[in-house]
Amino acid sequence: MIRQKALFTQYDLRSLLAESESKMFGEIDTYNGDRLLNTSPTDLAAFFASKYRIEPVEILHDSIEVSQTESTVDARYLRGRVVIDRSRPVLVPAVTVTFQVPYSGDSRIFNCRGSTFSLAPPSAQVTSSALRIAVTRADGNADATEEAEAIRQHFDRELAAIKQCLDWNDQLLRPFNEALEAKALEHINHRRKRLLANQDLVANLGFPLRQHKDAATYTPPEVRRKVRATPPPASNKPFTPEPALSMRDYEHVLELMLLTARMIERSPSTFSTMSEENLRNHFLIVLNSHYEGQATAETFNASGKTDILVRSKDRSVFIAECKIWRGPKSLLDGVDQLLSYTTWRDTKTAVVLLNRTKNISQVIAKVPPTMKQHPQFKQERQISLEGGYRCLMSHEDDSNRELVLTVLVIDVPGA
Repeated sequence: MIRQKALFTQYDLRSLLAESESKMFGEIDTYNGDRLLNTSPTDLAAFFASKYRIEPVEILHDSIEVSQTESTVDARYLRGRVVIDRSRPVLVPAVTVTFQVPYSGDSRIFNCRGSTFSLAPPSAQVTSSALRIAVTRADGNADATEEAEAIRQHFDRELAAIKQCLDWNDQLLRPFNEALEAKALEHINHRRKRLLANQDLVANLGFPLRQHKDAATYTPPEVRRKVRATPPPASNKPFTPEPALSMRDYEHVLELMLLTARMIERSPSTFSTMSEENLRNHFLIVLNSHYEGQATAETFNASGKTDILVRSKDRSVFIAECKIWRGPKSLLDGVDQLLSYTTWRDTKTAVVLLNRTKNISQVIAKVPPTMKQHPQFKQERQISLEGGYRCLMSHEDDSNRELVLTVLVIDVPGA
């Protein structure tokens, strides 16, 4: 005999979501410190989000099966049956049709009510992979087709009520799952900062970029280090801090490059015949008018023909590669050059695409799909700069070493 119970009545779904989020934060707080610092925060956040997300339930309609068994039913509760002595059960022959309804997702959802719920909830027996909905009808002289139709209608009503409750629960579940990775990343970054502070290492991570007195007002930067799947691979060795350019400085540098680009666009006769190398030098002049190095007047230096560098401890913490747009391959070639230069964690990079065509909107539209083709592409990042695209890239030999890459498309007058 199948024991059915009322669904969506036992718990408040919001309590289950809060519990899952709390457990995730707890595991992040107790995760091995060196391992956390040596692991890509992005990959680690994806792992925790995969582990603690609540999988929504999906009814697998195409796999529903039906079985039939003989049973009995108490005639006292049957319509149209006259029972003289109602003090004791009066069992009569019946047939029970059981619908086996497979589903995917977290079975706990069937016990939870959302912010909207029914006062007359549906009933079923819940197993780890299927719902069992039983319909019992007393044997009689009714037409078999009519009986089948009545049973099917009963089942359809129950299944429709279940789907309605699942839809109500999804109104809470969907935004919870969508926000989980961002919450995990925020919590991971907070713990990383606490770990670094506890090790008294934060003061050693700075790479100050001191502005000239006559530069535009700008706050002096502080440079800091900042499935159900198995945790991302990482070393448990003591974490070694590395110099980094702060996101605040990174954004300001890119803004200065865009201002330089506007100057180039307004002076077509001056810049139309310039090479990539000479165009690069104009960016250097503007950047070094705002920042000075730790030991020299210049912070931004040239290395090779087209790249712009900021270095610390003989390593690059900012690299910009200037490339003339000659199709998607030119962009991918520029990215490969950047990846070959970067060895530090949290390096900030940029590819400045110098567009000499007259279809800049088409060039901008080609950047996202081109970047997503690169094998080291990890995920898109938000950006507010006009004509800009930003993503996170990994190093070929170590996925835990990530770099932020911004692509700026700049119009350069043609010859």
